[in-house]
Amino acid sequence: MSVLKNLLFLLVFSSSLFASEMVNGKMGILTDGITHASDRDYGIIFNLLLEKLSAQENIKSHLSYYNKASFIIKDFRNHELDYMAINPIFYLQNQEVLDPLTSYFWSVRKYNEKFQKIIIVVRKGDAVSSISDLKDKKVLIKKNNYIGELVLDKAILEKAQVPSRYYIKKLEHVKSDLAAVLKVYFHQGDVALISENAFDLISEMNPAIKKNLVSIYHTENLFMPIISLVHIKTSPQLLPKMKNILKHIHLSREGKNVFDFIKMQEIDILDKKELIPLKNYYNEYLILQEKYGKFDEKR
Repeated sequence: MSVLKNLLFLLVFSSSLFASEMVNGKMGILTDGITHASDRDYGIIFNLLLEKLSAQENIKSHLSYYNKASFIIKDFRNHELDYMAINPIFYLQNQEVLDPLTSYFWSVRKYNEKFQKIIIVVRKGDAVSSISDLKDKKVLIKKNNYIGELVLDKAILEKAQVPSRYYIKKLEHVKSDLAAVLKVYFHQGDVALISENAFDLISEMNPAIKKNLVSIYHTENLFMPIISLVHIKTSPQLLPKMKNILKHIHLSREGKNVFDFIKMQEIDILDKKELIPLKNYYNEYLILQEKYGKFDEKR
């Protein structure tokens, strides 16, 4: 906690050094589906970091937090926000509305690769070697891992032609990827859904996990933890300043500390073409839903 307090002091002190005529920049973050976004301490630190870096670019930043996707998307549609950060599931569900309003995208990178692969992990020696074997099994997944839930449902729709809720025994939400893996390791569940990068990191810390757990299914490298959108009506004076902030936010001392705390590496600006494989994957899922039945909509 003392580290947080020291970082807070540095950000408050340094941000007060910048003052001139500024351009307004309005940002929204959807807490639903974004790890740490609802944490008060991290919220304060990130807000101050954003204010400091914005001040260096002569931007007066306004950061708002939302707890419902419909609220933040409504404000984005009405250009109440210049840019917003959301879980990718909400972009996919609303892409027809959002794409015409978006000038460019960026994503937050959690590991070395820009895009992540989702895998399904089981204990070696268990009678689970394929998607078909998930019948009546207990599946562990980190809370708010909406993309992971989509991956599970799509895989079962493809293989068993029924929605996952009718096929598995239970989908149990846990606090973290580590908790999901440990529950499988200690026979408190049958299957864990997790990104391959997260599993590799956990395995490095505990070689016994890599020795005793194995992946039986994986996607392509398609996913990112957060996707952010910049509104097409955002001021031309603001756009290059924002890009400069995104390019350097993780390089400053304070930025590096914040990114270390939230376990993120850097921010990537995305070409729209880079999203095509993800959108194709989601469209395939929608076709399967229409053919075999829809997954419960809880959001």
